[in-house]
Amino acid sequence: FKANKRGYYSLWLFLILFLLSLKMKLSKCETIIDEKKFLESHLERERKGGKINEPYIERLNKYRKIKDENYNKK
Repeated sequence: FKANKRGYYSLWLFLILFLLSLKMKLSKCETIIDEKKFLESHLERERKGGKINEPYIERLNKYRKIKDENYNKK
């Protein structure tokens, strides 16, 4: 990549953006396309429990928190 200047800079830019994306959390503005399927799959994983399902459980808890906040605003 050092021989091609544009490729070298593109590689560094990609690496920086990739590493930043790994650190980012889901935002409050996350859009759920199919709420029914989201709940179905995440509730099933919540029932199963376990270390591998923790990200799904965290996302489900975040979903519930946002829903509660929106409900309480009305």
